[in-house]
Amino acid sequence: MAKKYASRKLTNGKKEREEYFLDKEEVSFSTMSKLDPSPFISRTRGILNPLRKRILAALKC
Repeated sequence: MAKKYASRKLTNGKKEREEYFLDKEEVSFSTMSKLDPSPFISRTRGILNPLRKRILAALKC
């Protein structure tokens, strides 16, 4: 199972690590925007092609 880790800084300066499992089918858009969406998008390119273009355009900004 593919794991993706994202860390965010808490207010007290400590880091909290979050795990995401990309194999779950219900990946919300907010969760995807926290991750690097490339591996998820490449697997579901046929379904999410318009969404993929929108995400890549947003990442370039």
